Amino acid sequence: MRLSIELKGVAPKKAALAAASRNIRARWAKTVYEVGARAVVIAKRDYRSATDTTATATAVRTGRLRALVTHVVKRAANAVELVMGYLSGQSGGALKYARIQEYGGVITPKNRSLLAIPLAAAKTSAGVPRGGPRSFPNTFVAKSKAGNLLIFQKTGKDGITPLFVLKDRVTIPARPSLLPAFEQVFPGMRDALTRDVHEAAA
Repeated sequence: MRLSIELKGVAPKKAALAAASRNIRARWAKTVYEVGARAVVIAKRDYRSATDTTATATAVRTGRLRALVTHVVKRAANAVELVMGYLSGQSGGALKYARIQEYGGVITPKNRSLLAIPLAAAKTSAGVPRGGPRSFPNTFVAKSKAGNLLIFQKTGKDGITPLFVLKDRVTIPARPSLLPAFEQVFPGMRDALTRDVHEAAA
């Protein structure tokens, strides 16, 4: 036995609702993209463009970390998704560096017994290391007056310059950029999405 029930006049309303739904998703995609773009600007400007590294921001050295921050919008059947992060096609060391800056963590040596942390003399004026310990001639290892193990370079007849401090681990504090940036734009996005629904249904 089959029972067929028909509600007259529903088809036009269903088509109108479907059209409104498509219109809402299209508006949402545009709104979410614009909001995501603002969040990316905030993340780069306020958290990845400092003159000096602070408790909340990182200094610009090569600019590669900052360049990775971007966003994309994905549209599904009944949803719009904003993906924001380090998405600019680079991987490996750059993404690992981004992850530890966002969430913090402990760095330990992989192929050596100790980490060599470059000091001022081993870095460029922009703060970029000028190579590893093997890049510098006439070096030796000794303890500083403070008891730290350092790599020194002999300079001239009697001069020595500290190049690297040796550590078995380094703890990097979290300096997030993505979540703080998104939190700044979220209230405006929520209001804009609500407005999109009203305008699409009008």
